[in-house]
Amino acid sequence: MHYTQHAIRLSVSNDAQVLIGDAPHAIKLPGSPSNWTEPGLADGVLFKNAVMKLPTDIAVMPVERAGFLCEWHRIRYLDFHLGKMYTLAGGSKQGFMSADNLLARNLLLSKPGGIAIRRVTQRFLWGEDYDDKERFPWEIYVTETPNHWIRVIRFDEEKWGVKDAAGYFNMTSYFVDTGESRIVVGTGTAGYSGDGQLALMATVDSPRGVTIDHQDVLWFADDRNNRIRIVYISHKAPLLRRDRIYTAAGDGVAAYAGDGLSSPLASLKRPTHVKVTFQDPEVFDAGGDTDPLQRGEVYIADTGNQMLRRFTMQHGECGRKGSPICGTMETVVGMVGGFARRWRLWWEW
Repeated sequence: MHYTQHAIRLSVSNDAQVLIGDAPHAIKLPGSPSNWTEPGLADGVLFKNAVMKLPTDIAVMPVERAGFLCEWHRIRYLDFHLGKMYTLAGGSKQGFMSADNLLARNLLLSKPGGIAIRRVTQRFLWGEDYDDKERFPWEIYVTETPNHWIRVIRFDEEKWGVKDAAGYFNMTSYFVDTGESRIVVGTGTAGYSGDGQLALMATVDSPRGVTIDHQDVLWFADDRNNRIRIVYISHKAPLLRRDRIYTAAGDGVAAYAGDGLSSPLASLKRPTHVKVTFQDPEVFDAGGDTDPLQRGEVYIADTGNQMLRRFTMQHGECGRKGSPICGTMETVVGMVGGFARRWRLWWEW
């Protein structure tokens, strides 16, 4: 992701090629526009002719060959089949819209910083598939960094797979036209509060990267609070956890400290992204390790410290404020001061 060059680039045989967007210093594909004009924002514009401003995150659906992109005050839908781009939500103007159940196309957004996709029917920890009766089979979660909240955009199940008169299901129209939005985390006021309470009543400060693990737990980087926080978003979560927010890592102090300690007691500095892996229990069984507390690994881009941090998830009341998920913090890439033995993290601002 090339944040300052307003383009997404694909590396092929060590040659950089523009996949989406145009930039003053980028290598252009034939036919790329020489200047940025409004047609580059039109629905249905080809990737090579599209324009963007400060793209921040992307989420893809590999099977459906589609994706969603955050840039400026917009969310764009990417049709990889046709190589075309559409505006799903937002526009050129910044907004502060907290009303629920608005069509995504009517939203005004404010610099979305992170995006994640959730398919409601998933394979859970112990391998069951279940028939979910919720109305929305697809959801995307978006952090609006300056607005200090996270919103969900849901897509209507009743229209999924419905074919037109020609017998064709238009997936692009489904995602672009049926999304409904509501706020799920944050009040719109910057702060740090609400652990153990409903996420909608909690305060966060400049949320950025977001991801969803295999247990439908939402993870996000609470940037200016120097923390990683979680929300149980599934209606199948335990009643006492459902829709509630907790701190999984970070004590709020902007510093580098805490390796070897429980993750809520460790210090982070302006984390911007978080990703979660998943370990199938069958792997544990095959290796003789049947400990159900170990779920996967959490990787944190500890941007202010120029570090990549990690902890292995465990369940239980741990650390401060009874966080239900924690682990022992460690540094996997980087050294104090930003120097690395073999690698170095470079952050482009």
